[in-house]
Amino acid sequence: MLEHCVPNCIAIRHDDAGWWTCFIGENGEVDCYDEPYPNRDQAIWAAKAAAEFGI
Repeated sequence: MLEHCVPNCIAIRHDDAGWWTCFIGENGEVDCYDEPYPNRDQAIWAAKAAAEFGI
């Protein structure tokens, strides 16, 4: 993820568990929500809501 993102980005990633909404911190740390979403659209809507609220 860090190859493609800069600090303060929101990234969506997929693995066997589902779709994760992740946040890239000021120093490159990655923090994701506790549970993945079952589909890509839900992860994108969560990222959109977080961006609108400035999280």
